[in-house]
Amino acid sequence: ANTSKQIMKYRSEIDGMRALAVLPVVAHHLNPEILIGGAAGVDVFFVISGFLISQIILTDISNGTFTFSNFYSKRVRRIFPLLIFVLILTIAVGWFVLLPSDFADLSSSATAAAFSVSNLHFFSKVSYFAESSQLNPLLHTWSLGVEEQFYLLFPLIVYAVWCSSTAKRFTFNLSASFGTVLVLSLLLSIWGAENKPDKNFFFTLSRFWELMAGALAGIAFQKGLRPPEAWSNGLSVLGLVMLTGTYVLLGPEYPFPSMWTVIPVVATILLLWTADIGTLVGSLLRLRPLVLIGTISYSVYLIHQPLFAFVRLTNLSNSQIYLAICTVSLLPLSWLSWRFIEQPFRIPRRHKPKLGKLVTAALLTVGVTTALIAQNRPLTPAFSRLTTNQQAIEVFIGSTLDKTDLYLHGKCFLDHSFPDPEACISGGTGKNLVLIWGDSHAAGLAVGLRELLPNVATFSIMRCPIFIGTYENIKSNCKTPNLQTLEQIKLKQPSTVVLHRNWLSVPHEAKQVEATIKEIHTISPDTQILIVGGVPQWQGTLPIRLLQGAGKITNGMMLDNKFQAVLKTDEILKRLSVDKNVHFFSVISALCAESKCLATAEALDGSLEPTAFDYGHLTKAGSLVLSRMIIAQSVFKER
Repeated sequence: ANTSKQIMKYRSEIDGMRALAVLPVVAHHLNPEILIGGAAGVDVFFVISGFLISQIILTDISNGTFTFSNFYSKRVRRIFPLLIFVLILTIAVGWFVLLPSDFADLSSSATAAAFSVSNLHFFSKVSYFAESSQLNPLLHTWSLGVEEQFYLLFPLIVYAVWCSSTAKRFTFNLSASFGTVLVLSLLLSIWGAENKPDKNFFFTLSRFWELMAGALAGIAFQKGLRPPEAWSNGLSVLGLVMLTGTYVLLGPEYPFPSMWTVIPVVATILLLWTADIGTLVGSLLRLRPLVLIGTISYSVYLIHQPLFAFVRLTNLSNSQIYLAICTVSLLPLSWLSWRFIEQPFRIPRRHKPKLGKLVTAALLTVGVTTALIAQNRPLTPAFSRLTTNQQAIEVFIGSTLDKTDLYLHGKCFLDHSFPDPEACISGGTGKNLVLIWGDSHAAGLAVGLRELLPNVATFSIMRCPIFIGTYENIKSNCKTPNLQTLEQIKLKQPSTVVLHRNWLSVPHEAKQVEATIKEIHTISPDTQILIVGGVPQWQGTLPIRLLQGAGKITNGMMLDNKFQAVLKTDEILKRLSVDKNVHFFSVISALCAESKCLATAEALDGSLEPTAFDYGHLTKAGSLVLSRMIIAQSVFKER
């Protein structure tokens, strides 16, 4: 009976293809200009994975040996031992060379990798082709997340079709199911490439079609449905030319995955279908150097990105030399990891029946540990090497709006209606009451004004316009808090209403503030209105800019800032101040000079802070500086 069982034949040319997939990825990560489309090597891996996995499962089903536990155990032993090793080593190195904020980010990335969701972790955080991606030691694990999620779902689809089909209809039904998933996933990737290219790159469902294409090619191969043998040489050459063209010509301006991705996917299928026959390309792919690199390609892929990233992160003066050393060392290191980590776990041992469980337990331990590290953000040795002022700036890296009580988040700074508007008013009477109305930038300005003025009300609504206009043009979640704010103005008759927001987020909004001014004057005739222009906006985040800059950090530092766009909105807003009881204050004029803007300031306790904790949201020190300047111009009147 054993002789009738199907056996998958080892194909050395597939290892050669793996080499042609991993080497372009490494070259692209070393320097994107070497191979602008080298990242497409990952797409080749996806197709190969789908091709092989479909045959593995179908062969096991045909032989009556398929079990979910056996399938998942093999995947765990294949993928995770080396991944665990790389994660632990990366975290260990990161502990010594990274600042706490970067180390926390690395730990959260490691957690995502351990739980097979790296692609979803990076989904809303990074752009794969941004220059900063070269500094992320674990960014490349996104592709493992896609494959691992595929491995989780794929056998379930196959088994469901198997259970619901007759033996004669099984192959047809399975192919139809795969084809349906392929078409839907491809359409999603095409839509995503046009509308959400950065997110589309990492999204699992936008990538499934590539693996399904490989799976369909695998079914066809197993059933002997391939191009005529006479065409093999031509088709294999065509596949190699298409793949080479992808690497050389399809750079970041061609979004992946999309219709463009069809080129490397089809190229890979052509090579898989024809390279096992006596073709010239097949002979090329079976060359021992290529086969060896393909054999250790998983190690090459996992190890190269942390090596390159840490060289760049440590800002070594001769980084190009060190990158060259890492590149030369990559293959020997990868062979060692393949020999002593991959192989011992891949080969089943009778005396190690619980190997899969051991690997799973180790994986969970790494995932939980790195999650705790990311949550607690411990002070790393690199932090102790910073000066006192640098340490003061570093703690602001990674700050977000929902992590500070300064902005009264969840109370007076919301993205929906205010639970208790009265709780956002500090004095309760209209005399000298200053009411601040706007978005998160207004919440930042309110921090300083509340510290310096006795009677302040704060109504800041996340990502919502403050103009009235026609309410049909305003999102539903913005209508209620805007109306609540107007109601408070009518009830309290404040002496001053301050209108402030990120005017750049909706450029046309500045032209419609006039409707808001008229409404306020109608319901509170004696109230004066102060329009505060936009704050300086920094490329990236200000704390990182300060730490990356040359020289020591001091109080009152000025850094380069391109604020021309803010000045344009200022001009629009300034025209409104010709009306009675309407004033305009230019933040750019107050905080900037020539092409530089204020980057650091002292808090009340004398500690140094950046004026903004991200691209433009004010810290307490930044808000105090700006608030003092506003008050100094005597725009607030007493009644």
